[in-house]
Amino acid sequence: MARYSIGIDPGRHTGYARYDREEKRIDYLAEKDFWWVYHDVILMHEAGQLHEVLIEKPKNDHLNHEAPDKKRQGKIGVNVGRVLEQTDLLIEGIERQGIKVIKVPPMGKVDKHVFKRITGYQGLTNPHKRDAGMLCWGR
Repeated sequence: MARYSIGIDPGRHTGYARYDREEKRIDYLAEKDFWWVYHDVILMHEAGQLHEVLIEKPKNDHLNHEAPDKKRQGKIGVNVGRVLEQTDLLIEGIERQGIKVIKVPPMGKVDKHVFKRITGYQGLTNPHKRDAGMLCWGR
């Protein structure tokens, strides 16, 4: 049995979580860049330790965000587009390696207290780390 499930919350600040399926706990939680995440997933797969990768796949709903003006709305659209592109590239690259990828819609935010209570994780977190952690929690 492969030991780890990986949760990825793509974006400018990519959340990365590793869930140890044997010990039933998150043993690594970080905010990394695109290339670090991609390479770590490949290395875990090559070592035979990777069960699955869960990636948050956002919707293209930037037009639903409220913005005070068209300039701000345009900036939101560009940022959403970047996240969507990064997500698609991660999924495509990881799947090309024969790795199982599960695309998960955004689940909503949990604060640090709720995250700690649910997962038992004691380290420092931020919204990106918590999103990644919740993706793979209990997998």
